[in-house]
Amino acid sequence: MVLEAIIGLLKQGYQSKQISIEKGYKLGHDTKSGNADITVDDNEGNPFLIIEAKTYGDEFEKEWSSTIRDGGQLFSYDKQENKAQVLVLYASRISSESIERVYHAINLNDNENFLSTLDNSRGYKDAKGGNDKFEIWRDTYQQDYVTNGVLEENIKPFTFGKPKSSTNDLKEIANDEVQKKYLNCQIKCNTKNLFLEVV
Repeated sequence: MVLEAIIGLLKQGYQSKQISIEKGYKLGHDTKSGNADITVDDNEGNPFLIIEAKTYGDEFEKEWSSTIRDGGQLFSYDKQENKAQVLVLYASRISSESIERVYHAINLNDNENFLSTLDNSRGYKDAKGGNDKFEIWRDTYQQDYVTNGVLEENIKPFTFGKPKSSTNDLKEIANDEVQKKYLNCQIKCNTKNLFLEVV
């Protein structure tokens, strides 16, 4: 399952040197520790993505319930770094000769438009450590998560829900539309040149 997820990350365009397997984290104040199944670092070497893989079905659902209740393993790992941008609980299985994947992804980047509609709300930018991020996810973002837009092959590396452009995205446009765009560009360019001459 972990190998299958890593293959998917490589297909997306992440580099092998950015992917760590079983990265160790200390959980809590005692000596207990845990290993995140997959950690993906950004180009500056900071953790961008932490993935915890579970067996498809009951084990996945049990860990998700734990995440909802107290942050589970995912938020425990992020406590140590306090820099990850996306936390993912992941599972996959072979079904009818194809791979069936399921994941829940938590975006730890603030939605400034949403925050501006709230009074005295805390955002992830206000997190100092400890349980802050889990509490902000629970209280401010109402435990919002997505089930796509992170691990699909058409999603650009280090983005959340922004598909890569491909030839399938190209659209045929009529000649008069091209002419209209060209004329608009000419008008803007001429206006800019006129402004420069006057100044």
